[in-house]
Amino acid sequence: MSSSSTQNRKNSKPSTFDISTRKMVETIEVTLTDPMFPGEKRDTGGRIKILSARSKEAIRAARSSKPIRIEGDKLVSSEDDFSDNLVNQTIGVTVGWNLTDGEKPIACTPENVRALYTNPESAWIQGQVQAAYLDTSRFFVAAKTA
Repeated sequence: MSSSSTQNRKNSKPSTFDISTRKMVETIEVTLTDPMFPGEKRDTGGRIKILSARSKEAIRAARSSKPIRIEGDKLVSSEDDFSDNLVNQTIGVTVGWNLTDGEKPIACTPENVRALYTNPESAWIQGQVQAAYLDTSRFFVAAKTA
């Protein structure tokens, strides 16, 4: 890097960021993709509505889970504890879906969400929901300007 470009950065006024240009939304819709075709992202038609990690429900679920312990710079809790906490959080933030069993709609109740997310045959759904939940960028939209 040339000394003139370094000097220009030192003398330049820092840019600003207008926080009103970003808005965090409370909910998003997760599109379920077919796990049999992972590279293709084939839409199954399944949709699951979830709340953000900043929602009261997410905070409540995190607090009701087994605490993650860190001593110094080491994680003391097990991977299972960590995984269970995330599953509990995704259960707590799931607020709607369009899922069926055959042609019978499955009610989106806490019991049904837990059964679906913890069943080894359908745990892939929880994995996709968890990935969306942890991707905070999905909860942001550009704010509308006048």
